[in-house]
Amino acid sequence: MRLDTTREKTITNLGGSQKFKVNASAKAFQILSSGIYERKIEAIVRELSCNCFDSHVEAGVPDLPFNVHLPTPLDPKFVVEDFGVGLSEEQVYSVYTTYFESTKTENNDVIGALGLGSKTPFSYTDSFSITARKDGVEAVFTASIGESGEPEVVKLYSRPWTGSNGVKITVDVSNHDIYEFIACAEKVYSWFKVKPTLNKTLDYDVEESILDAIDEYGYHFEPQNGYRSGVNFKVVMGTVAYDLDMDDVRSRDQGDLNLFLNQLDKMRANVFIRLAIGEADVAASRETLSLDDRTKENIRKKLDLIRVNFQKNSIAKAQQMSSVFEVYNGMTPHERAMVKDEVINGFTVGSLLKTMDLTTAHSYSENYDIAFYGDYGNSRLEARSKRVDSAPFNTLVTRDLSSDPYTVQVIINDCGRKSGVKDAIKQNHSLRRKIMVVSDKNTVLTPRLEAIISDITYGCYSIIYTSSFWDGKLAANKYASGGLASKTIKAQIRPKGRSGFSYFVKDFSDIDTSRWAYCDSSGGTYCIQVAGQYMTGHELTEVMEELDLDGVIAYNGNNEGKIRRTFKNRLQDLILSKANSSGLKVQKTKETLRWHSSTKFKVLPEYLALKGLVDSFEQSYPMCSKWLPKTDEIKSELITCRSVIEKHIENFEASIEELRDSNRLLNTVLSSSMQDDEVEDTKEYIEYLKQKKEK
Repeated sequence: MRLDTTREKTITNLGGSQKFKVNASAKAFQILSSGIYERKIEAIVRELSCNCFDSHVEAGVPDLPFNVHLPTPLDPKFVVEDFGVGLSEEQVYSVYTTYFESTKTENNDVIGALGLGSKTPFSYTDSFSITARKDGVEAVFTASIGESGEPEVVKLYSRPWTGSNGVKITVDVSNHDIYEFIACAEKVYSWFKVKPTLNKTLDYDVEESILDAIDEYGYHFEPQNGYRSGVNFKVVMGTVAYDLDMDDVRSRDQGDLNLFLNQLDKMRANVFIRLAIGEADVAASRETLSLDDRTKENIRKKLDLIRVNFQKNSIAKAQQMSSVFEVYNGMTPHERAMVKDEVINGFTVGSLLKTMDLTTAHSYSENYDIAFYGDYGNSRLEARSKRVDSAPFNTLVTRDLSSDPYTVQVIINDCGRKSGVKDAIKQNHSLRRKIMVVSDKNTVLTPRLEAIISDITYGCYSIIYTSSFWDGKLAANKYASGGLASKTIKAQIRPKGRSGFSYFVKDFSDIDTSRWAYCDSSGGTYCIQVAGQYMTGHELTEVMEELDLDGVIAYNGNNEGKIRRTFKNRLQDLILSKANSSGLKVQKTKETLRWHSSTKFKVLPEYLALKGLVDSFEQSYPMCSKWLPKTDEIKSELITCRSVIEKHIENFEASIEELRDSNRLLNTVLSSSMQDDEVEDTKEYIEYLKQKKEK
């Protein structure tokens, strides 16, 4: 990183001058190696890893991961290894024995510049090893604190090397510090776009999507849960994130920027901004920024650019939305603050009130009877009962699906009577819990009424007419099912795929009701009674599959008339008709059996087919056949039929065996092993018998 050295001037006076000097002592080395770091283990992980990153950048391989071995109980060492430009023996002595010596002071593509990071292991240990590889030579060194308290580097050996250039640093770790090294690695490497290759999996503090957003836009706001105040502000430069206090960059003469900072302070979010390497000076420890005038001015410029872009993006986002309520629900509070003066569908976000009231409606000459209905102020999910002139918009404005617009559901009574409309609404569970109602009878949506509704709802409403769910016949003391629209049924309903009945309203106007069946609710048990027996839910499921039904609807007596008018099929009748068809087959088979018995042993295959027919009686509609009246009697007859047929088959086969034993010709004809010559002999024998009979 290129350092700002414009302030490095010698101070003189008229009488002469004397430059300041640094005394190279053990105390000075101890301060520079350890004293400047508040979090020493984190400094080791950060500085050595940044050196690896810089080496890869200088070698032209910034996307190549470097290697890191984190300490374990069996191998308590922290090792970083890069595959970058490497170091020669002379460079090792120069870099590791000279403080403030760096090869990076004129390069803003890399992070290092101070010449201190390579010595951070001395803040933790008295010695560490260096393996330097460059131009076909690998040399191993030990860096240690000598008896004088001053650091020294000793070469152990060198040998030919055929691998890539690079540097490996190895630091021995105490067992009680193992998990702190791991925790620091999770924090430090969270900000590395290219993660190192590690010997264990880490749980990083920052998600990849946040790093992508910072790189793409130059900033990222991350809203937090809870009610904490203040901003977690970080300036990201290279692979290091520096904490920053918002107050340190405020300026008296930058009003717009200060307002923006105030909004950031209130939004309860993490704020990350990216600066290019070199745009801000860092403290010697690299744990914080050096807040000189140049650094603060660069941060202010970046924040002001973010403010302008953020406002521009927020306005563009709001203009794509259809209403102020979509803006309110789809944008963050700090985004809404940026667009409060924008006009969306004729209304500004700043004009949005916390409640909706009917003042506008009453100001018109027509006295429309308009009210909000719902259990406002009560968290219990009770039936709608309260009629009010104002209500919180955040409870009124909803949407059915994530793709639907935010609307207030408005009910307009276009029926011929007003009495009963409230009860019809209460009984219709397909409506929203909190609604706006125009209850005057025979109301039509005139331009005047439309203007009133639009003003009250900020242009966000959907109209439902009472005629779609009510025919005007419902009164407060009547059952709801009597007044619902012609094909809207409120009952216990069990669609295909459900395990039981549910009580709700369903519109059957566009549904094929021929694939549905109705039944008596059997005294509220919703167990269907057929032929004097109750059917379980599992049995009903199998019957519905056999009959290929889309659903079953149960009446309780009050809504029987409407259900019978809407549906053709009665479930009990369908079951018995299928069961009776099996009964008719039984009767027909008995008659056929008597005819075959009278013809004795005519043909064996016919008896086998007859037996198969008897066995299949219970296969077509097994569940429906179960509910056939006199089931036991039918089953007994089936068993008798089967026994008679089997007896006939047995007698037929016995007779065949007797004939085969007594008649050589028949035995030969029935033999399955006849050869061609045997067939010819048989024909000659048959011809001989014919001629003999004729003579």
